Amino acid sequence: SIGDDGTVYFGTDNVTYDQENMTIEEGNNYLYAVSSQGNLRWRQELNGEVGSTPAIGTDGTLYFGTMNNTFYAVNENGEIEWSYECDKEVSFSAVTSKDGVIYFTSGRFDRDKSTLYALNENGTTRWTKKLENLAPSPIIGNDGSIYLVTTLKTNIYSLGPSSPTVDITRPTRGEVIKMKSVQLEWG
Repeated sequence: SIGDDGTVYFGTDNVTYDQENMTIEEGNNYLYAVSSQGNLRWRQELNGEVGSTPAIGTDGTLYFGTMNNTFYAVNENGEIEWSYECDKEVSFSAVTSKDGVIYFTSGRFDRDKSTLYALNENGTTRWTKKLENLAPSPIIGNDGSIYLVTTLKTNIYSLGPSSPTVDITRPTRGEVIKMKSVQLEWG
């Protein structure tokens, strides 16, 4: 992820960023903040491999999960604000809504079930929903609806923003799915 000031945020899988040579070498599990000039701003050691790109909240907080079933909120100074224990590994990126809700799934490619989480900015649970198969990173539509496209059984989940009521579309082979278009805003 890249912050408004050009800072690059990334997690590692048992490697360390060498600022002098601007290389990555074996080490521990960290979240890094590196300036656009390649200078290390900070690093935060974590309890597991970072399996995804951090999402950046409206206040600059970074949200991401690890392969040790923990989801984190880290502030712009590299301090852990809170952590949240999940039922499985968090190997996909989170998304944040306009009103600050953080959505993410737990689960791995080699397993067939996920849990969708909706957390408040302070790390408290808004709701969770068990899904019948694996779903990677959620997508938020303009109206706040959450969409998930599953990887193993080709389902499309559509959830309202305030509760985990699920509509499921099961496309057949070769069927074209027509959904509302999602407008992307580029800064």
